[in-house]
Amino acid sequence: MADISVVPLDEISGSARWDAEYFQPGYKALSAKLAAANPIPIGEFAFVTDGIHGSPEWVEEKGFTYLSAKCVKNNVFDLKSAGRISQAQHAANPRTQARLNDVLITTVGTVGNTAVVYADILPANMDRHLGIIRISQEANVDPYYLSTFLNSKYGRFQTARESTGNVQANLFIDKIRSLLVPFGNYTNNVAKLTREAYEKYNQADSLYPEAEKELLERIGWCKLMKPTKNYYVEEFSELEERERIDAEHFHPDYKRLCKHLSSIGADAIETVCPFNKHGIQPPYVEDGKVPIVTQRQFRPTTLDMSAVELFTDSSFTNENPEFVLRKWDVLTYCVSAGVYLGQTNIYLEDTPAVAASFVTILRTAILNPAYLALFLNSSAGTLQSNALKRGTSPFYLYPRDLAKVLVFIPKNRNGQIDTEWQKKLADNVIRASKAKAEAQAIMERAKKAVEDSIDSSAH
Repeated sequence: MADISVVPLDEISGSARWDAEYFQPGYKALSAKLAAANPIPIGEFAFVTDGIHGSPEWVEEKGFTYLSAKCVKNNVFDLKSAGRISQAQHAANPRTQARLNDVLITTVGTVGNTAVVYADILPANMDRHLGIIRISQEANVDPYYLSTFLNSKYGRFQTARESTGNVQANLFIDKIRSLLVPFGNYTNNVAKLTREAYEKYNQADSLYPEAEKELLERIGWCKLMKPTKNYYVEEFSELEERERIDAEHFHPDYKRLCKHLSSIGADAIETVCPFNKHGIQPPYVEDGKVPIVTQRQFRPTTLDMSAVELFTDSSFTNENPEFVLRKWDVLTYCVSAGVYLGQTNIYLEDTPAVAASFVTILRTAILNPAYLALFLNSSAGTLQSNALKRGTSPFYLYPRDLAKVLVFIPKNRNGQIDTEWQKKLADNVIRASKAKAEAQAIMERAKKAVEDSIDSSAH
């Protein structure tokens, strides 16, 4: 059934908008509730600008973190998507340099994601697809409250409503200045909860890299990575045998890594994982109870099951029991046009779920599953994934190619598989995942506190 809105002409003229989406009933209802909370525009308490408009000067070393819209999620940063720009470009753009407590907001693509800049990500700069909300020193506004409000339904409806464009939505700087923010006796509690969630995220962000660093040190990663010539030669017979002609597959770094792993003890996925299959695409059921894990749940080090949007029902799981996800299943994201190809996380939920197509399910009884996920997610794993991918854009990592990835099998002094060391690293992976889950739960509490308070003020 269609929704119908009747809007007076003077209201349309005042808004300078004629598109029906702007006046949809849901937006009008939320706007009325927000107005009852006596909000004020962001422009009254903050300076608003955006990032660098020129082309980035990319560097590999001695550069500065360069944030884009892909780096800002729902009150959290994904720095895996960040690049690095030159020192000269960073110095030439002081206005756009990230500062402690800046609130960054995405203005292109998924519009309205916000996060607060904290010390560990500095120094950094950013591109024009991020809005910068820099709260005035005189204003008594906590950036952590502001970020959570903007990520709540009362912030999201405004950023969606004020975005313009056809193919790609854009949220312009003047519209960010006009976004309305209420303040009340709930503000300090929301800010406190949000800071607590950030601390949990930071805890997770320290645990996982520690485990990956120890893994890479044991396999001698630093010694493996050395400058490579801009060209290399391969025999035609090798191309014919592998049925590949793409240069990335024959890159010296990949060949060197495979040779090294074989020499120190490694097995292919096809050996350590008897189950290696894509998920079967389940039917979407509006009132279904079984979550579907898609690429949207994949984060750099963990699955975000709070972001599940699609569900199916038990009829699918009853017909496809081997594809029902089990605790300790290792999941790999196998289609991407960006950096997430080969992203691997472990399923730690006790409740059943299913994987969408192009999420590959791995099951192993030989290795600790969390250790396997850590290895595949490490530089040693992703280098192999990128060498084995097929296609152009998007790229695909098929199970038959994933099966060829070599995994380091640690051995103890007795020549047995070193289960204790695996467990040590796996424990850090699991603790990091649990810390992120706790952070997400706290963040939801903070967001709900905002929404409930505004809802109640409307009565």
